[in-house]
Amino acid sequence: MDTAQLDTVHGSEFLHAEAQLMEYRTIMGRLEELSLGASASRDFIHSLIAAL
Repeated sequence: MDTAQLDTVHGSEFLHAEAQLMEYRTIMGRLEELSLGASASRDFIHSLIAAL
């Protein structure tokens, strides 16, 4: 990715600098590691609905 767009309360912000992009890539990679997969997400949502 060469540019990242962040939506903030003050409008959009575009990250272009390599140091900023490396930090953003690290954060996004960590979020992907921590996220449930599609099937597990669906099962989790269904369990929440069933508990209502």
